[in-house]
Amino acid sequence: MKWSTQAIGDLTTERLNQWSKLISENPRYESPFFSSDFVRCVHRVNPNIEVAFGDEGNDLAAVFPFERIKGDVAGAVGRDLADYQGIVLGTNVELDPIKMMLELGIERWHFDHLFPATGAMSSWCWTTWDSPQINLHGGAQEYLDELRRKTSNLNRNFVACRRRLENHHGTVRVIHSQDSEDLKQLLLWKARQYESTRRSHPFRDPWVIEFLNQALESESSDFKARMTVLKAGDRTIAIDLYFDSAHVGHLLAASYHPDYAKYSPGMMCKLASIESHLHSHISKIDFGKGLEPFKRRLCNDSVLLGEGCVDLNLARHFCKKSLQSTRYRFLKSSWSGTMKTIVRKTANVLPIIRRPLSMR
Repeated sequence: MKWSTQAIGDLTTERLNQWSKLISENPRYESPFFSSDFVRCVHRVNPNIEVAFGDEGNDLAAVFPFERIKGDVAGAVGRDLADYQGIVLGTNVELDPIKMMLELGIERWHFDHLFPATGAMSSWCWTTWDSPQINLHGGAQEYLDELRRKTSNLNRNFVACRRRLENHHGTVRVIHSQDSEDLKQLLLWKARQYESTRRSHPFRDPWVIEFLNQALESESSDFKARMTVLKAGDRTIAIDLYFDSAHVGHLLAASYHPDYAKYSPGMMCKLASIESHLHSHISKIDFGKGLEPFKRRLCNDSVLLGEGCVDLNLARHFCKKSLQSTRYRFLKSSWSGTMKTIVRKTANVLPIIRRPLSMR
């Protein structure tokens, strides 16, 4: 395989068609984060995006979009917004990441949502995380019927909460929005949510706001943004933001008005979003890595994502992997919850130790 790199703005129609064909022939890459339209949308707000192509003869065998950082360091396109990262590979194509990076002039490649975290890339992962999903291959109605059978209390609670909400605050409505004001409200809620626990976040970054507004304007079937908005009367109380391809949806951000928390508006909004797919071609909804309670209640499937770094300096790679693997073993242990509680209570005194005890 021969590797070459191009700026995303210089790609020909032929190259873009080859990219789309490679994804269509390998359905596991149907996530919107692997589409050329997602990469081009990010490029409009970040000019450092490049795309590497691996060719075998006249055939395109691999596509690797990345952001070039400090000359010889590669990062994910979209940074913290990229829930899937990695290389689109053709069927039965073997990847040699070291050879690829040498040909592309890259010394390090960082990733925290690598998909798939298997094969040649598994040895470069510090740890792996489950990314919970809803599998809708039998249709949204079949999934909802099965969910109600398995968790009848969820349905009862949902109906009761909705009835109380309507009694106190007016008719509950669900709308599908691409309004920038709804996006502004969602980002404000998310920013305040993170800042209340003193965690870093990207929701006030100008490039993120500009990118998301552009994503809402996209009309591509391979990458577009949409919002599910829950209203009670005239008041917006919950918003979910999704990135969609033709068959896969990713929940990028979700939040709700804190004054309405007792009515479970977040769960109402997600169930409404699932119901909206009754007549769509979406067959999978990915909620992103993490074990929030709503994910455990709604999801019926998952995939494995990797976090790590491919580093041509093998000594540095060994040291970094040893340290990070130890850190993540601790984070996944029974001691982790106790230690995080202690850190939260001493955040003003010891803010420097918050970062090692967190994950994205």
